[in-house]
Amino acid sequence: MVALENARLYQFEDRILKVFPPQSDDHPAPPLLALHGWTGDEHSMDIFIRRLPATRWILAPRAPFPAEPGGYAWVPPTPERPASWEVFAQSALKLRDDLENWWEYFSFPKAPFDIMGFSQGAAMALTFTILFPKQVNRLILLSGFLPRGGTNALRPGLLSGKPIFLAHGYNDDIVPFERAQECLKWLEIAGADIQACLDHVGHRVSANCLQAMREFLDASTPSRIT
Repeated sequence: MVALENARLYQFEDRILKVFPPQSDDHPAPPLLALHGWTGDEHSMDIFIRRLPATRWILAPRAPFPAEPGGYAWVPPTPERPASWEVFAQSALKLRDDLENWWEYFSFPKAPFDIMGFSQGAAMALTFTILFPKQVNRLILLSGFLPRGGTNALRPGLLSGKPIFLAHGYNDDIVPFERAQECLKWLEIAGADIQACLDHVGHRVSANCLQAMREFLDASTPSRIT
């Protein structure tokens, strides 16, 4: 399991990046990018990261925009909340540029990586995957949503065979369960290989779904709904 005390903090201009180096060479896996939710920071994804095997590089960046009442956000403040697809897409382009710098700094191979996001971070992870599907190996969406207008970009077959794990609570009062249903519908149309874990919780990930998430990352061909 990942030891949180082994994390290292890096600063790239105005960006803070928390990095967990692998503690073992056993069963090496692609790097994992972990994107926190609205008002979070580079430490917010620790609750998920600590449950993972310590056999891969894990990068947890701080989002670039200040959020109210505190913390950080992946998109700038907009009159419409949540922000539209166009706003998320612009931020995803910035994230792509950041990733190129980070990958070069750590000498990672230019190969598909895994990406995980919670809430707004999940929306950003999904946006990035839709825009750059060849760069993503596996996608993990935790209590997230498809930004409004994103259905126009999520065309049939775009994510054909892409392993995607989606966890959501029936009682989520921040990102309503209907948003998860919408997301599942369009991911299926896009041809993704989906594993969904739906549970009776609010805006969080249940213990059952956390275990299912780890199994998803270990599996080769996930394709079930629990």
